Amino acid sequence: MGDPLIGYVGGFEFHSDTYTTVTDEVVGNTSDASLNLAHSDVDGTAATIKVNGSKVGAQYYNLRPNGNLTLDAGISGDVTATYNYCNVVVAAGAFMSWSVDASTQLFDTTNFNTVGWTEQISGLNSWTGSAERHWQDDKVANQEGRKALVRFWLNDSNDSDYYVGWAIINGFNANVSVDALVDEGLEFTGVGSLYKGW
Repeated sequence: MGDPLIGYVGGFEFHSDTYTTVTDEVVGNTSDASLNLAHSDVDGTAATIKVNGSKVGAQYYNLRPNGNLTLDAGISGDVTATYNYCNVVVAAGAFMSWSVDASTQLFDTTNFNTVGWTEQISGLNSWTGSAERHWQDDKVANQEGRKALVRFWLNDSNDSDYYVGWAIINGFNANVSVDALVDEGLEFTGVGSLYKGW
């Protein structure tokens, strides 16, 4: 069992929605030990992966935000990628709290044969999150509707102790009180997978 984590060493950042597009980058061959794009902070939801010149359906590969690409075992050949990446951090300072909630949609399959017990099957996965900081500039305001890469650190002493994913910023709030610092917060809804570390 690992050591408990202390909240004050956590962190949060989000990136802008200004992308750089890379077209037909030669990634390697499926026989390679690992396939990695030339850039990180990759938007996997907007990528086009080709093997031997033919487009691969999104259900047959996994492209993580760090640029690591995994293809299903039955696919072989030379790999190219067209993708967007963004490494411009909009805001990272003065954040004091964050939360992430991941969930799976459940469908009730209970029937007469379940003998008094409910039964469920899983459906779609989703995640939401929020972050709050002390106001220091206007970078957080007016971000609603933007798609951004968001990263939530659990621990500042281990570079892999964080969650990362792409999200739509769907809310902004400001809290002002006469006896406290001005705080502001963001709320967002995940687009695609939420990953743990790189």
